[in-house]
Amino acid sequence: MIYLVSAHKYPSFFTPQGNLVDVVLSYDTTKCSSTVNERGEVSCREIKATTAVCDDIWMVKNVDSAIETLNDHGVYPFKTKQDAKNFAKHHGLVGFRYLPVKRLI
Repeated sequence: MIYLVSAHKYPSFFTPQGNLVDVVLSYDTTKCSSTVNERGEVSCREIKATTAVCDDIWMVKNVDSAIETLNDHGVYPFKTKQDAKNFAKHHGLVGFRYLPVKRLI
């Protein structure tokens, strides 16, 4: 899933009509990306950020809640980056960026 957003530190989101909407979301300044190695040891890579996105990680407190909040405001993700790119071109959007949504485990 990919959202089209403004290029701000904490972005606004594009609606299906090509309009920007400000949506208040709760962001974290740190997150943990956990992985397990071949010995079964779990490690955490701490991600620290002062922006909404860091290392392609969306720094919202709860991704599912954020998606639901965006849906409530008429904002929906694209299936692919190409879909988002074609939408931006069709609507003549400038000053945007892509926000890939990944869930941390």
